[in-house]
Amino acid sequence: MTTDVTKKLAAGTIAAALLAAAAVSGCGGSSAYGGPSIGGGYPSPSPSPTQPPSPSPSPSPSPTPGLAASGMQVTTAGTYPGPFTNAPAASDNIVFSCGCSSQAGTGTTDGSGAFSVMNGTPATPGPGTYTIVATRNYVVVAQPASGLGPQAWTMEFAGNTNATDLALGDSGATAVTSATSDVYTAAATLYIWEETKAAGNATAFDKWNFNAIEMFVVHMASGHASNHEQTLINDIAAQSGLGNSLYPTHPSWDPSQPSNATILADTRAIRGTDPANVPTPCPSAGCTGTPTP
Repeated sequence: MTTDVTKKLAAGTIAAALLAAAAVSGCGGSSAYGGPSIGGGYPSPSPSPTQPPSPSPSPSPSPTPGLAASGMQVTTAGTYPGPFTNAPAASDNIVFSCGCSSQAGTGTTDGSGAFSVMNGTPATPGPGTYTIVATRNYVVVAQPASGLGPQAWTMEFAGNTNATDLALGDSGATAVTSATSDVYTAAATLYIWEETKAAGNATAFDKWNFNAIEMFVVHMASGHASNHEQTLINDIAAQSGLGNSLYPTHPSWDPSQPSNATILADTRAIRGTDPANVPTPCPSAGCTGTPTP
């Protein structure tokens, strides 16, 4: 058992290292051009009215930033370390945000819980559309139209190209197109959600190293969750089984969204209890070992 767990952790570490940049200033996207547009994105600079824009010496088109998953799943029963009962978040609403503004992007899942959203999706609250910014972290939630549960939670990293788009996985980060969510991705995402909200970080979910969040998922999924982490995981399954919302606190884009006092207490109880495994925000100088943008 110990050998298998060690192999899983080593594999996750190697995967993160292969994706890491040698040193990155900051943990997410940033801009040199004024303030945010809808959704926390940034506008392109306008050319001078007296000078034509300079042509690119070697134009190379890149994909429009987007987010996807092959299966958003809800966990509705089970206790750590499992097995857990998972089911597709079928025909649910999707809401996703970098937390950089009071708006979020929206979409829907299909019958298997899969979704794919690109720039220009409707924003909530509207009117307008939502901008996905490359090199930022996004919280993704699938939920019924009622806003209650069961809900599926995960995080994704929007890269500059499709090849560098990442999603959380139980044994290592995975391409967003093959991503699935479960109780472990939900636990890590809910913890990051509440810690970000509590700190009032101006850069929101970008304040965290995505690879460090991924290793937190691996730590829990490989059988090493602490007592407080186990409580959060078990309560996610139980509260989802009851059809309750999992939001620890109300999102800025929807103050009427039901929140969950049990999940809030669980996420706060984890704070500072497992420093070797629980991620912490990036320092002001920025993180190293972040994903390749």
